[in-house]
Amino acid sequence: MSDLTVNPWKRHGKDRLYVNLPDGTPVAWADRDSKVITVKVAEHRHEAVALLRQHLGDPVTVRTDRPAASHPRRPRPAEPPQQSPPPAKPPA
Repeated sequence: MSDLTVNPWKRHGKDRLYVNLPDGTPVAWADRDSKVITVKVAEHRHEAVALLRQHLGDPVTVRTDRPAASHPRRPRPAEPPQQSPPPAKPPA
């Protein structure tokens, strides 16, 4: 097992617990009110969740912190070429 630490954090109306590696690298964090755990480093997922469950109890929700996948764009239908208006007739 690695030497993960759990540190409380309260600011701006948030109450969280952070799990860090010995060098301070964040591995996971949990919101105490909602009991949602966000894992930032997948290789430490099981140990981080186990540590946070000791503080939060059960049930908890676990999610992975990764950017949302962008949805592929649908191709637009080809627009018909615009026709220029007919030339104006010169005044007679």
